[in-house]
Amino acid sequence: MVTIGMGWLIESCILDFVTLNLTRIITGAICGVEMWSFLENASVLSDAKLFAWLRNYVKRKVEEEIGEYDKDK
Repeated sequence: MVTIGMGWLIESCILDFVTLNLTRIITGAICGVEMWSFLENASVLSDAKLFAWLRNYVKRKVEEEIGEYDKDK
């Protein structure tokens, strides 16, 4: 709440000469992080095939990006 409020204050008081929609950008970022957290928790708690696939997909992509991916597997 504080972050969204401070974004609104910055947008309305300091950057009033430009339309930036800072409040919406901050709110969208927070919602995106919360949605990602929900999906992570659901994949750990549930044995549904969708979440198992998502867990494996994310694990594989992270391993590819950090360079510890074994291409022979």
